Amino acid sequence: MSEALQTAHALPEQPARRSPLRRAGCIIGLVLWFLLLLAPCGLFYLATQGEIILTLNESPPQILRIWLVMEAQQRGVGFSRPTVFADEASQTVCIQTDVSFLLWQGQGDDLASTYCDCYAQNDGWVLARTDEGACRS
Repeated sequence: MSEALQTAHALPEQPARRSPLRRAGCIIGLVLWFLLLLAPCGLFYLATQGEIILTLNESPPQILRIWLVMEAQQRGVGFSRPTVFADEASQTVCIQTDVSFLLWQGQGDDLASTYCDCYAQNDGWVLARTDEGACRS
């Protein structure tokens, strides 16, 4: 009889604890799923407005831009991405902007370009020069 009482009053076994990495993987998967669900909203905004502009920093201006290419012979999307280079010797900040295109209609001679805008600090940021190609470090 004592054995029957012990089994009746025994606590249920605790489930095994899950790994924290498994929990982090679920959270990352959930975030990626929501981004996938929100992608049509971003594409709809791009289709109606023609461009998406994200200002990364105001001084000097650093802009990430995505726009639609809607020319007579070309259709696609353009991307521009900034990269910052600081020149402490001349006290200028240069923003290298890389521009690339993804075309689904037509062709381009040069589908990628790079230019460099250098700004000097003088009561705010003033454009000092613009060069073609990559910024000189």
